[in-house]
Amino acid sequence: MKRLTNSNKEIHTLIDNAEYWLQVYFKLKDYEDFEEIFREKMTNAACDFLSDKEEFGKWLDRNKWIAKKCDEWARAEGQGRLVKLPCKVGDIVYFAHHDRVISSEVLSVKYHAEAENHGAFIRKRLTIDVEGISAEIDFGDIGKTVFLTKSEAEAKLKELRGME
Repeated sequence: MKRLTNSNKEIHTLIDNAEYWLQVYFKLKDYEDFEEIFREKMTNAACDFLSDKEEFGKWLDRNKWIAKKCDEWARAEGQGRLVKLPCKVGDIVYFAHHDRVISSEVLSVKYHAEAENHGAFIRKRLTIDVEGISAEIDFGDIGKTVFLTKSEAEAKLKELRGME
């Protein structure tokens, strides 16, 4: 980009706005000076990086792997095979229970097919620790009876109290 400012250039301003235009000019000059320094340093860093053939080769290999993985995930998502979990093992979930909010650690995440007399279906469940006792909850309960933040559970508790 061509510079708009030059420290040797005379500044033409309107008489009524001289101070304002001086401030604008010098602010723009500061930005352009910074951009020149930044571009020079980035160009030097890129040249150094590209000149190290071994490091550049490793970088290409890493990015090929990432591109391949992204392609696999996009295909799986398009085919409905990509599972997006609401949380991970070790996270804390919350639920409103009578007069208080209870926090529970997620012990496991299960995603499996089950068959009953009405056919097969996918069961998506979390195993949580509720005050020392393991319990399972369906993913569908998240946002209804089980919450990912304490504030959501507290809001549900207030809503339940209002219904009493």
